[in-house]
Amino acid sequence: MPSFTHMTDLTRSDEEKSKEHMDSMLSSPFAHMPDVPPGLCICLTETELQKLELDSDCDVGDYLHGRFMARVTSVNKSESGGGARCRIELSLIAMNLENESTEDPDDDDD
Repeated sequence: MPSFTHMTDLTRSDEEKSKEHMDSMLSSPFAHMPDVPPGLCICLTETELQKLELDSDCDVGDYLHGRFMARVTSVNKSESGGGARCRIELSLIAMNLENESTEDPDDDDD
């Protein structure tokens, strides 16, 4: 796995997945808890890949290094017996991606 220097790992811990799985069992006994919450997933089509100058020959398990600019489109803050909650929605407005799986390991350009 590549180094996440200067980045925060947003994947769910086993503890987080277990708690969410128990909560979801009430609605769906066959629910699967992915490592990354669905709201953090980004879908790129061949149109976006072409704009980003990326080949569409990525394989499952490859890593793409990227930077993005996002615009806040919604902020929802509330407080309840469970504590303060905040949900922020973003629209990605600009992005740059590099295929780390095909990059030369001797090239230290970050």
